[in-house]
Amino acid sequence: MIIGVNTLSLQPGYGGREAFIHNTLRAIQAHSRESHFVLFTDPGNHEAFEGWKRVQVDGPKALGDAVAEARVQILLSPLESALAKCPVAQCVLVMDLQKFPNESGGWRWLKGGAQRAAHQICSEARSVIAPSEFIKRELLQKLEVAMEKIVVCPLGVDPAFDTRQAPFVEPPYILTVGRTDETKNVAMLRSVMATLWQEIPHSLVVVGQAGDAEPEDWGPRVIRVEQAPSIQLAALYQHCELVVLPSAYEGSGVAALEGLRAGTTVVCGRVGGIPEVAHTAPIYFNPENRGSLAAAIRRGLGEKPSERRSRHEAGRKLALEFTWDRCASKTMQALRRT
Repeated sequence: MIIGVNTLSLQPGYGGREAFIHNTLRAIQAHSRESHFVLFTDPGNHEAFEGWKRVQVDGPKALGDAVAEARVQILLSPLESALAKCPVAQCVLVMDLQKFPNESGGWRWLKGGAQRAAHQICSEARSVIAPSEFIKRELLQKLEVAMEKIVVCPLGVDPAFDTRQAPFVEPPYILTVGRTDETKNVAMLRSVMATLWQEIPHSLVVVGQAGDAEPEDWGPRVIRVEQAPSIQLAALYQHCELVVLPSAYEGSGVAALEGLRAGTTVVCGRVGGIPEVAHTAPIYFNPENRGSLAAAIRRGLGEKPSERRSRHEAGRKLALEFTWDRCASKTMQALRRT
Protein backbone atom coordinates (compact mmCIF):
# COMPACT_ATOMS: atom_id res chain seq x y z
CA MET A 1 0.00 0.00 0.00
CA ILE A 2 1.46 3.35 -1.03
CA ILE A 3 0.32 6.05 1.40
CA GLY A 4 0.75 9.73 0.68
CA VAL A 5 1.20 12.05 3.66
CA ASN A 6 0.33 15.73 3.34
CA THR A 7 2.67 17.68 5.64
CA LEU A 8 2.03 21.17 4.24
CA SER A 9 0.44 22.47 7.45
CA LEU A 10 3.11 21.04 9.74
CA GLN A 11 5.86 23.14 11.30
CA PRO A 12 9.14 21.92 12.78
CA GLY A 13 8.82 21.82 16.55
CA TYR A 14 6.64 20.32 19.26
CA GLY A 15 2.95 20.01 18.31
CA GLY A 16 0.20 17.37 18.36
CA ARG A 17 -0.13 16.96 14.59
CA GLU A 18 3.65 16.86 14.17
CA ALA A 19 4.00 14.23 16.91
CA PHE A 20 1.21 12.14 15.37
CA ILE A 21 2.73 12.14 11.87
CA HIS A 22 6.35 11.49 12.91
CA ASN A 23 5.64 8.78 15.48
CA THR A 24 2.76 6.99 13.77
CA LEU A 25 4.61 6.72 10.47
CA ARG A 26 7.68 5.29 12.20
CA ALA A 27 5.54 2.74 14.06
CA ILE A 28 3.70 1.69 10.88
CA GLN A 29 6.96 1.35 8.97
CA ALA A 30 8.45 -0.80 11.74
CA HIS A 31 5.57 -3.28 11.73
CA SER A 32 4.21 -3.25 8.18
CA ARG A 33 6.46 -4.12 5.25
CA GLU A 34 3.51 -3.74 2.92
CA SER A 35 3.10 -0.03 3.66
CA HIS A 36 5.22 2.59 1.90
CA PHE A 37 5.06 6.34 2.36
CA VAL A 38 5.49 9.35 0.13
CA LEU A 39 5.60 12.60 2.07
CA PHE A 40 4.55 15.84 0.40
CA THR A 41 6.52 18.64 2.02
CA ASP A 42 6.98 22.38 1.62
CA PRO A 43 10.20 24.45 1.66
CA GLY A 44 9.72 25.24 5.35
CA ASN A 45 9.55 21.66 6.65
CA HIS A 46 11.26 19.59 3.94
CA GLU A 47 14.44 19.04 5.98
CA ALA A 48 12.45 17.98 9.05
CA PHE A 49 11.40 14.82 7.20
CA GLU A 50 14.85 13.74 6.07
CA GLY A 51 15.07 9.96 5.64
CA TRP A 52 11.59 9.59 4.13
CA LYS A 53 10.70 9.53 0.47
CA ARG A 54 9.73 13.17 -0.07
CA VAL A 55 8.20 15.30 -2.77
CA GLN A 56 8.55 19.03 -2.18
CA VAL A 57 5.67 21.13 -3.50
CA ASP A 58 5.30 24.90 -3.65
CA GLY A 59 1.92 25.06 -1.95
CA PRO A 60 -1.59 23.64 -1.71
CA LYS A 61 -2.40 24.42 -5.35
CA ALA A 62 0.40 22.15 -6.53
CA LEU A 63 -0.38 19.33 -4.09
CA GLY A 64 -3.17 17.69 -6.09
CA ASP A 65 -0.98 17.27 -9.19
CA ALA A 66 1.91 15.97 -7.10
CA VAL A 67 -0.34 13.40 -5.41
CA ALA A 68 -1.68 12.18 -8.75
CA GLU A 69 1.81 11.95 -10.24
CA ALA A 70 3.17 9.96 -7.27
CA ARG A 71 0.42 7.34 -7.76
CA VAL A 72 -0.34 6.99 -4.06
CA GLN A 73 -3.44 5.00 -3.13
CA ILE A 74 -4.61 7.19 -0.27
CA LEU A 75 -3.60 10.57 1.14
CA LEU A 76 -3.35 11.19 4.90
CA SER A 77 -4.01 14.90 5.44
CA PRO A 78 -4.40 17.11 8.51
CA LEU A 79 -7.69 18.98 8.17
CA GLU A 80 -5.87 22.32 8.03
CA SER A 81 -4.32 21.50 4.64
CA ALA A 82 -6.62 18.73 3.34
CA LEU A 83 -7.58 18.89 -0.34
CA ALA A 84 -11.12 19.93 -1.20
CA LYS A 85 -10.74 18.03 -4.47
CA CYS A 86 -8.38 15.12 -3.92
CA PRO A 87 -7.38 12.92 -6.90
CA VAL A 88 -7.21 9.85 -4.61
CA ALA A 89 -9.04 8.70 -1.48
CA GLN A 90 -8.29 10.93 1.50
CA CYS A 91 -8.05 10.16 5.23
CA VAL A 92 -8.36 13.35 7.28
CA LEU A 93 -6.62 13.91 10.63
CA VAL A 94 -8.50 16.27 12.99
CA MET A 95 -6.58 17.17 16.13
CA ASP A 96 -8.85 20.00 17.27
CA LEU A 97 -11.87 22.04 16.24
CA GLN A 98 -11.53 24.93 18.66
CA LYS A 99 -11.92 27.61 15.97
CA PHE A 100 -15.47 26.49 15.20
CA PRO A 101 -18.46 27.51 17.38
CA ASN A 102 -19.78 25.07 19.95
CA GLU A 103 -23.42 25.13 18.89
CA SER A 104 -24.86 22.11 17.14
CA GLY A 105 -28.15 21.55 15.42
CA GLY A 106 -27.77 21.13 11.70
CA TRP A 107 -26.81 23.19 8.71
CA ARG A 108 -28.14 26.42 10.18
CA TRP A 109 -25.03 26.46 12.38
CA LEU A 110 -22.55 25.89 9.52
CA LYS A 111 -22.40 29.61 8.82
CA GLY A 112 -18.69 30.21 8.25
CA GLY A 113 -17.00 29.38 4.97
CA ALA A 114 -14.20 27.52 6.76
CA GLN A 115 -16.73 25.42 8.67
CA ARG A 116 -18.63 24.55 5.51
CA ALA A 117 -15.38 23.64 3.76
CA ALA A 118 -14.30 21.44 6.69
CA HIS A 119 -17.69 19.72 6.68
CA GLN A 120 -17.39 19.02 2.96
CA ILE A 121 -13.82 17.68 3.22
CA CYS A 122 -14.73 15.34 6.08
CA SER A 123 -17.93 14.22 4.34
CA GLU A 124 -16.01 13.23 1.21
CA ALA A 125 -13.08 11.61 3.07
CA ARG A 126 -12.77 7.84 3.26
CA SER A 127 -12.23 8.17 7.01
CA VAL A 128 -11.59 10.81 9.66
CA ILE A 129 -9.06 10.28 12.46
CA ALA A 130 -9.75 11.80 15.89
CA PRO A 131 -7.23 11.60 18.78
CA SER A 132 -9.94 11.30 21.45
CA GLU A 133 -13.60 10.65 22.09
CA PHE A 134 -13.86 14.36 22.86
CA ILE A 135 -12.83 15.27 19.30
CA LYS A 136 -15.13 12.57 17.94
CA ARG A 137 -18.04 14.29 19.71
CA GLU A 138 -16.94 17.63 18.31
CA LEU A 139 -16.81 16.19 14.78
CA LEU A 140 -20.36 14.91 15.20
CA GLN A 141 -21.68 18.17 16.67
CA LYS A 142 -19.74 20.88 14.84
CA LEU A 143 -19.18 19.35 11.39
CA GLU A 144 -21.91 16.69 11.34
CA VAL A 145 -19.43 14.02 10.23
CA ALA A 146 -21.00 10.58 9.86
CA MET A 147 -20.19 8.47 12.91
CA GLU A 148 -19.08 5.48 10.84
CA LYS A 149 -16.33 7.56 9.22
CA ILE A 150 -14.62 8.47 12.51
CA VAL A 151 -11.78 6.36 13.91
CA VAL A 152 -10.43 7.32 17.35
CA CYS A 153 -6.64 6.93 17.48
CA PRO A 154 -5.32 8.01 20.91
CA LEU A 155 -1.78 9.34 20.73
CA GLY A 156 1.15 7.56 22.36
CA VAL A 157 4.26 8.44 24.33
CA ASP A 158 7.82 7.78 23.17
CA PRO A 159 9.57 4.87 24.97
CA ALA A 160 12.40 7.33 25.74
CA PHE A 161 10.22 8.51 28.63
CA ASP A 162 10.73 5.13 30.33
CA THR A 163 14.51 5.61 30.64
CA ARG A 164 15.93 8.16 33.04
CA GLN A 165 17.57 10.86 30.95
CA ALA A 166 20.28 13.29 32.00
CA PRO A 167 19.02 16.80 32.81
CA PHE A 168 20.06 19.69 30.59
CA VAL A 169 18.12 22.43 32.40
CA GLU A 170 19.08 23.15 35.98
CA PRO A 171 16.30 22.37 38.49
CA PRO A 172 14.13 23.47 40.11
CA TYR A 173 11.76 24.40 37.32
CA ILE A 174 8.13 24.16 36.26
CA LEU A 175 7.44 22.91 32.74
CA THR A 176 4.66 23.88 30.35
CA VAL A 177 4.26 22.24 26.95
CA GLY A 178 2.24 23.15 23.88
CA ARG A 179 1.84 25.72 21.12
CA THR A 180 1.41 29.19 22.63
CA ASP A 181 -2.09 29.91 21.32
CA GLU A 182 -4.73 32.03 23.09
CA THR A 183 -6.58 28.91 24.26
CA LYS A 184 -3.43 27.76 26.07
CA ASN A 185 -3.94 30.52 28.67
CA VAL A 186 -0.39 31.80 28.24
CA ALA A 187 -1.21 35.22 29.72
CA MET A 188 -2.82 33.63 32.80
CA LEU A 189 0.18 31.39 33.38
CA ARG A 190 2.61 34.31 33.09
CA SER A 191 0.54 36.36 35.53
CA VAL A 192 0.34 33.52 38.06
CA MET A 193 4.05 32.77 37.79
CA ALA A 194 4.90 36.46 38.32
CA THR A 195 3.06 36.24 41.65
CA LEU A 196 4.49 32.85 42.64
CA TRP A 197 8.05 33.94 41.94
CA GLN A 198 7.82 35.99 45.13
CA GLU A 199 7.47 32.65 46.97
CA ILE A 200 9.34 29.98 44.97
CA PRO A 201 12.80 29.61 43.38
CA HIS A 202 11.61 27.74 40.27
CA SER A 203 12.19 28.90 36.73
CA LEU A 204 9.61 28.26 33.98
CA VAL A 205 10.49 26.17 30.92
CA VAL A 206 8.18 26.70 27.93
CA VAL A 207 8.27 24.06 25.16
CA GLY A 208 6.32 24.29 21.90
CA GLN A 209 5.75 26.18 18.69
CA ALA A 210 5.13 29.91 18.83
CA GLY A 211 1.43 30.70 18.47
CA ASP A 212 -0.75 33.80 18.43
CA ALA A 213 -0.21 34.40 22.17
CA GLU A 214 3.59 34.24 22.03
CA PRO A 215 4.96 37.28 23.93
CA GLU A 216 7.76 39.35 22.45
CA ASP A 217 9.76 38.91 25.63
CA TRP A 218 9.17 36.21 28.22
CA GLY A 219 11.34 38.02 30.73
CA PRO A 220 13.73 36.59 33.30
CA ARG A 221 13.41 33.11 34.83
CA VAL A 222 11.87 31.73 31.62
CA ILE A 223 13.63 29.28 29.31
CA ARG A 224 12.02 29.07 25.86
CA VAL A 225 12.40 25.85 23.79
CA GLU A 226 10.57 25.54 20.46
CA GLN A 227 12.00 22.15 19.42
CA ALA A 228 13.15 19.24 21.57
CA PRO A 229 14.01 15.71 20.35
CA SER A 230 12.33 12.90 22.27
CA ILE A 231 15.25 12.28 24.63
CA GLN A 232 15.58 15.96 25.56
CA LEU A 233 11.81 16.30 25.92
CA ALA A 234 11.72 13.27 28.21
CA ALA A 235 14.53 14.81 30.29
CA LEU A 236 12.60 18.07 30.64
CA TYR A 237 9.56 16.20 31.93
CA GLN A 238 11.51 13.88 34.22
CA HIS A 239 13.44 16.59 36.03
CA CYS A 240 10.75 19.24 36.41
CA GLU A 241 8.88 19.64 39.69
CA LEU A 242 5.52 20.13 37.98
CA VAL A 243 4.05 20.01 34.48
CA VAL A 244 1.53 22.84 34.26
CA LEU A 245 -0.94 22.77 31.36
CA PRO A 246 -3.15 25.87 31.72
CA SER A 247 -5.03 25.28 28.45
CA ALA A 248 -8.78 25.83 28.18
CA TYR A 249 -8.95 23.39 25.24
CA GLU A 250 -7.02 20.15 24.64
CA GLY A 251 -7.85 17.80 21.79
CA SER A 252 -5.74 14.78 22.69
CA GLY A 253 -4.34 15.24 26.20
CA VAL A 254 -0.94 13.99 24.98
CA ALA A 255 1.09 16.48 27.05
CA ALA A 256 -0.65 15.27 30.20
CA LEU A 257 0.14 11.69 29.16
CA GLU A 258 3.79 12.55 28.64
CA GLY A 259 3.99 14.07 32.10
CA LEU A 260 2.40 11.01 33.69
CA ARG A 261 4.66 8.64 31.74
CA ALA A 262 7.71 10.60 32.87
CA GLY A 263 6.65 10.16 36.49
CA THR A 264 5.95 13.76 37.42
CA THR A 265 3.00 15.71 38.80
CA VAL A 266 0.64 17.17 36.19
CA VAL A 267 -1.44 20.28 36.91
CA CYS A 268 -4.14 20.87 34.29
CA GLY A 269 -7.74 21.73 33.55
CA ARG A 270 -10.37 19.03 33.28
CA VAL A 271 -10.86 19.92 29.60
CA GLY A 272 -11.09 18.22 26.21
CA GLY A 273 -9.38 14.87 25.90
CA ILE A 274 -7.37 15.10 29.15
CA PRO A 275 -9.80 13.30 31.52
CA GLU A 276 -10.10 10.40 29.02
CA VAL A 277 -6.42 9.56 29.32
CA ALA A 278 -5.39 10.96 32.71
CA HIS A 279 -8.47 10.16 34.83
CA THR A 280 -7.78 11.25 38.43
CA ALA A 281 -3.98 11.30 38.23
CA PRO A 282 -3.47 15.07 37.69
CA ILE A 283 -4.19 17.94 40.02
CA TYR A 284 -7.10 19.65 38.29
CA PHE A 285 -7.98 23.35 38.36
CA ASN A 286 -10.48 25.70 36.74
CA PRO A 287 -8.75 27.12 33.61
CA GLU A 288 -11.00 30.18 33.74
CA ASN A 289 -9.83 31.15 37.23
CA ARG A 290 -6.40 32.60 37.96
CA GLY A 291 -6.67 31.82 41.67
CA SER A 292 -7.53 28.20 40.95
CA LEU A 293 -4.36 27.79 38.88
CA ALA A 294 -2.19 29.38 41.57
CA ALA A 295 -3.73 27.14 44.25
CA ALA A 296 -3.16 24.01 42.15
CA ILE A 297 0.50 24.88 41.61
CA ARG A 298 0.98 25.52 45.32
CA ARG A 299 -0.73 22.21 46.10
CA GLY A 300 1.52 20.35 43.66
CA LEU A 301 4.68 21.89 45.07
CA GLY A 302 3.55 21.24 48.64
CA GLU A 303 2.57 17.57 48.40
CA LYS A 304 4.24 15.16 50.81
CA PRO A 305 6.75 12.71 49.26
CA SER A 306 4.43 9.77 49.92
CA GLU A 307 1.54 11.57 48.18
CA ARG A 308 3.73 12.41 45.20
CA ARG A 309 4.96 8.81 44.88
CA SER A 310 1.40 7.47 44.96
CA ARG A 311 0.24 10.01 42.37
CA HIS A 312 3.21 9.29 40.10
CA GLU A 313 2.80 5.51 40.28
CA ALA A 314 -0.90 5.71 39.42
CA GLY A 315 -0.27 8.16 36.60
CA ARG A 316 2.52 6.16 35.06
CA LYS A 317 0.43 2.99 35.12
CA LEU A 318 -2.29 4.80 33.17
CA ALA A 319 0.11 6.31 30.65
CA LEU A 320 1.78 2.97 29.84
CA GLU A 321 -1.44 1.94 28.07
CA PHE A 322 -0.92 4.59 25.39
CA THR A 323 1.68 3.64 22.79
CA TRP A 324 2.52 4.74 19.26
CA ASP A 325 2.18 1.11 18.14
CA ARG A 326 -1.43 1.14 19.30
CA CYS A 327 -2.00 4.48 17.58
CA ALA A 328 -0.41 3.14 14.39
CA SER A 329 -2.66 0.08 14.39
CA LYS A 330 -5.77 2.27 14.68
CA THR A 331 -4.43 4.57 11.97
CA MET A 332 -3.98 1.68 9.56
CA GLN A 333 -7.61 0.68 10.22
CA ALA A 334 -8.62 4.17 9.11
CA LEU A 335 -6.39 4.09 6.02
CA ARG A 336 -7.64 0.67 4.91
CA ARG A 337 -11.33 1.46 5.16
CA THR A 338 -13.29 1.06 1.95
